[in-house]
Amino acid sequence: MNRYQKLFSLPLREIWKVIAYKTRVAVKEHAQRVHIKYLGKLGITRRSRPKASFSDNVRFFCIPEFPERRTAFDEIIRTAFPDAIRQTVEAADKYCRHIFDLLGSGPTFLGYEIDWHRDFKSGYKWPVVYFDDLPTVNLSDASDIKVPWDLSRFHHALTLGKAYFWTRDNKYCQEFLGQFESWDRNNKVYYGVNWRIAMEAAIRAVNWIWAYYLMRESPLFTRDRQNRLAASLYEHGRYIFNNLEFDKRVVAGKYQPVNGNHYLSNLIGLAYIGLVLEGREPKRWLDFAKSELIEEIRQQFLFDGVHWELSTNYHRLVTEMCFSVVVLLSQNGIEFPAEIQNRLINALAFIKAYTRPDGLAPLIRDADDGRLYVFDQRDFRDHRHLLALGAVLFDRPDLLFGDDYSEETLWLLGTDSYSRYQRLITARTKRSSQGFENAGYYFLRGNRFQAIATCADVGMMGVCGGHAHSDCLSFELSLGTKTLITDCGSFVYSASPEWRNRFRSTEFHNTVRVDSTEINRTHPSQLFSMENDARPVARTWSKEDDFVMLVAEHYGYLRLTQPLIHRRTFFLDKELDTFIIEDVFEGGGEHLFEAFFHLAPDVQPELASDCVRLGLGTGNGLVFVATATPEFAVSIQAAWVSERYGRKRETGKIVFSGRTTAPLCLRYGFAEGQDEVAIKNLKLSLEKFNQGKPSLRMMSVS
Repeated sequence: MNRYQKLFSLPLREIWKVIAYKTRVAVKEHAQRVHIKYLGKLGITRRSRPKASFSDNVRFFCIPEFPERRTAFDEIIRTAFPDAIRQTVEAADKYCRHIFDLLGSGPTFLGYEIDWHRDFKSGYKWPVVYFDDLPTVNLSDASDIKVPWDLSRFHHALTLGKAYFWTRDNKYCQEFLGQFESWDRNNKVYYGVNWRIAMEAAIRAVNWIWAYYLMRESPLFTRDRQNRLAASLYEHGRYIFNNLEFDKRVVAGKYQPVNGNHYLSNLIGLAYIGLVLEGREPKRWLDFAKSELIEEIRQQFLFDGVHWELSTNYHRLVTEMCFSVVVLLSQNGIEFPAEIQNRLINALAFIKAYTRPDGLAPLIRDADDGRLYVFDQRDFRDHRHLLALGAVLFDRPDLLFGDDYSEETLWLLGTDSYSRYQRLITARTKRSSQGFENAGYYFLRGNRFQAIATCADVGMMGVCGGHAHSDCLSFELSLGTKTLITDCGSFVYSASPEWRNRFRSTEFHNTVRVDSTEINRTHPSQLFSMENDARPVARTWSKEDDFVMLVAEHYGYLRLTQPLIHRRTFFLDKELDTFIIEDVFEGGGEHLFEAFFHLAPDVQPELASDCVRLGLGTGNGLVFVATATPEFAVSIQAAWVSERYGRKRETGKIVFSGRTTAPLCLRYGFAEGQDEVAIKNLKLSLEKFNQGKPSLRMMSVS
């Protein structure tokens, strides 16, 4: 159903709401364009930069503890993070030499004068024109708007600030001030790529504010320079407030707000700016931000705590943003309702659940390395820094997983956080199988095998698939601390529409493709849109003493000329520690079926006469079992995985494919051990799973 069909299917009352809202937005945008672009050029509405100053009555995280508790702070750093100071100084020295490694670029020298409007990876430079005249996606070249955006987020300002904090070397303050003043000169408010969306302005403002509090004692940070920074932050606040990334959509016959991580970032930026600047206008931004944050957290975080865009990467980003502002405002006497705190605790429980045994997050759906700020050099896929923060903040040892005390926890909560953490780790709990049924993510755990199964729609109540993939009924599988079957990640967005669409396609996920058809429809030129065709449903979620089982189905293949329903069962036998998958296709007709199993990059496949051997580097054998039918063949094909934005590396995938008629049942099993023992355990598990199924052909994996 297209937009117009959806609009005119609404009751007349809702249609008028849509028209009224769209009209208000259009009038506001036109008025801003006339005011800034046209009358401003004529000098009619030209305004001087606002006078602004920082408030002296703000408690900014742990900063007020200094200098009284500086010795204790330094001791914790040296005990808990012995390499932190050295790593911080080394990274800051690179930034002083204008060497940046962003979005897969590798270390790159950006010149003695940084060009803030240039994508230094592709060489494309955005013109300095009115911000709304710039497209965010250009399909005709390899430019990536995220590159100048990521540079201008100034994550490195926090590193420069920390380097100054540790060394008291004014060169780090001078470098920050020099870069800020260069950026400020070359990025007139409302003009150029770095004003294109409010999210970028908000994240930039947060990192500038951190830099200010870490370096304000430097003699180079004069009152004039402080006021210039404050004035720019004031302009950022006005810009964000006037260009909020707020959206409304038709949901269940009603026209209502449907927002994502962008709008949340806008509110976080307004809260930071509104708190630290003097004046009535900043106070209004702060009040607005708090009120809206309460409503947005209620809506965007589902009851089970999962952010409704349903990407692990964006879940970390929004959780990081929300915790940051909740801590900052509460330290300044501005509290959030207990309901909001509980929703965020559930968000942390989801992070603990999805963290793989190796401590990293799975590569589920879109991932662009997005962060609010970066305190350390841990792997970007390690989200456990938030678990320590939440555990200490809310006195919840059940949120801890592994050794996850973080610099972020220390900087945000202060020196007392370390002793509180040491007390909590003695009471931390083990993880068990867990389902997040509102979101559609399920975690099956045995002694050695652990699986993550995806039964999620495209996100945001199925109305917006901006960060979705065709991954319905896909899974990741770990054996001990090694990832065996992996999701493939995202790689890039606008830099390559071809690769963008490939990485979010059915073929790049551990599920079944039928007749070369995508589970969810996409349009090649619409890089942030996906239809909610699959509409998955979890039919059974059972956690017993000896097994865990999920039965789920999707309807993405009802669009076929001869429609099918795909039902997949995940079965983990905890007694024998085996993992079995069954695919059932209800319907009729002849179809091409392709089941994909993407291997982690360090897993080496070898195809033998009647088996696949996988080198795991552990000395243990693994057996893979698949349904025996003459129509199906197994092959090892080249595949790609992207563990960071802008980077991809080759891996392999097992493809189990054949053309046959439906209805159809396919089964696959995984077991550890020598071939005979593993196959015996799989047969016993299969008997428990379902008596009388078709015979199996054995595929040895060692």
